[in-house]
Parts: sequence; C-alpha cells; structure tokens
Amino acid sequence: MIRFATIGSNVIVDAFLRGAAHDPRFAWQAVYSRTQERADLFAAKYGITKTYTSLQALAADPQIDAVYIASPNCFHAPQAILMMEHGKHVLCEKPLAPSLEESQAMVCAAQKHGVVLMEAMKTTLLPNFARVREALPRLGTIRRYFAQFCQYSSRYDRFKNGIIENAFRAGMGNGALRDLGVYGLAPLVHLFGMPQQLQASAIRLSTGVDGQGSVLMTYPGMEAVVLFSKISDSRLPSEIQGEAGRIV
Repeated sequence: MIRFATIGSNVIVDAFLRGAAHDPRFAWQAVYSRTQERADLFAAKYGITKTYTSLQALAADPQIDAVYIASPNCFHAPQAILMMEHGKHVLCEKPLAPSLEESQAMVCAAQKHGVVLMEAMKTTLLPNFARVREALPRLGTIRRYFAQFCQYSSRYDRFKNGIIENAFRAGMGNGALRDLGVYGLAPLVHLFGMPQQLQASAIRLSTGVDGQGSVLMTYPGMEAVVLFSKISDSRLPSEIQGEAGRIV
C-alpha cells in the first residue's frame, strides 16, 4: 500500500484519482490546496478528511509515503524538492519543471534522499508506444518524424477578453511548448535520441507566453517536425515515414 497525498485540486487531479483508484496498492490520504475552503470541498468530494494548506506540514506527515504534484508548472521544482527532502516519493505532472536547471535539481534531490521521482507523462509507457517501437524496422530507412498537438484552449477566449488565467500568465512556466509540445517531443527523443541540430520558432502572446510554435530537428538521414498550439486547432495525424512504409 502506498499512501498518497495530492498537491492541487483541479481537473487533472480528478483524472489522476479516477485512474489510481483501479490500483489496489493506491491509498489517497490527504489533499493540499492553497485555501482551506478549496481543500475541504475537494476532500469531501472523495470522502477523505485530511487536508493541508501548509506544504511544510504535509511534508512532515509521517503517514504520507508519496505525493502527486499537479500545481502550476512554476511550483513543481520547489514543491517536489521539499517533499523529497522529507523522504517522500514524488509523481510530478509534466513538464517536470520549466527549466533544465530546475529539473536537474529535482533529480539530484531524489538521488540524495533515496526516493523515486517520476514525471506523470504516460505516452511512452503505453502498449501502443511499444508497438510503434517494434514496428520501426519494418519501415526501412526512416526519413521523417512528424507530430502535432494543436488544441484551441478553452481559456483563450477569456484571454482575448482581457481575463488572464494561469495558462497564459507570464511567470507560471506554462505555454504551448510545455503544455502540449512535450507530447510530440518526448516520443521522438525516446525513439531516436537527441537531434544533431534544432531550430525553433514561436508566436508569443501579449503576456510573453508562447501561444503556438514549431521545432525542426535533424538526425543522420532524417528530419523531425513537431508543431504545437493553444490558439488554433489541427486534426493532422502524426506520422513516422520510412522508405518502406509509414506509421500514422
């Protein structure tokens, strides 16, 4: 049995709890939120009684083995490091952190304190990804990887009306690349490693947050293109192209 606490009380945590409930080893013990009212409402929805508005108090709770972090991206590193310093395992929403330096600090904390740190990004752990990897040799020489995740944000209309929420607020570590682009980039790196060259561009909104962008990467004999957007939609399929076939 792993006794979990959650940091955050949003729809992402709802989805996590629905999935985790299928594993008999999972036991949800506590929720942290910035306000007591929100913590109480979220806890009551699932019938638990232990709530926190203090991260220090949560970290010090000996009845908690692991913490799932689903706070805004800018808080991932400090919250995760605090929990790991108190011996808690951490499952952290993607992106692990907004910067390489913060991610490295998190990894160092996990190694120092002997705990597990994992990014909550399931794409490369699913059975269909294993099938893609197994099928790659059948494509012959691979020439192109194309992936896109362009999804018009439900918050963008409010942004255009002057209501700035966290998704488009500067300083929160959000944006199209970190929120959506990672879904195209992570499988690429898992399958083919790091590129030899990289060129990126982005459309930045008035707050400085990237609303959409693209990344062009080159590998020996192959190129990769990843598109992402929170201000437009696309239904283009992702694809891996080889001289002998393709995977869509």
